[in-house]
Amino acid sequence: MKFLYVFLLLLFSCAGVNKDLIKVYGLSKVKVYTPAVEKGFTTASASSYFNKLEKSAFTILTKDETTKIESALFKAKKEKHRQRKVGMRNFFCVLYAPIETGIQFKAIIQSAGESILIIDLSQRIEYIITLPEDVKAIKEIMSDL
Repeated sequence: MKFLYVFLLLLFSCAGVNKDLIKVYGLSKVKVYTPAVEKGFTTASASSYFNKLEKSAFTILTKDETTKIESALFKAKKEKHRQRKVGMRNFFCVLYAPIETGIQFKAIIQSAGESILIIDLSQRIEYIITLPEDVKAIKEIMSDL
């Protein structure tokens, strides 16, 4: 009986473990493939589209721009991503955690009216950025590309 109590305690304590590695490690670099893709995707087709982008032109964002995106991700509403369609004008990017971790995340940045949607395809997490100052900052970064 003690084993059952210990097992249930461990089971329920692990359920709340934070698996958002971006919040754990932060970002050291953001690589954005340019130009924005003017085509709609499902998230599955977007994941496979990254293979075609390996030889495409890209831009490495400055440290200041990376910090703005990281700050917006920390404050964003986070949801589990479910397979769906994503709209037009998508920016494909790779978000890098600090080099010693060796972790990178494939993501899509999409402007959705008054908010920004960042879908982390690696961890299957959606970040919905709605704070006006963060939305404005990210839109300015993406408009310069």
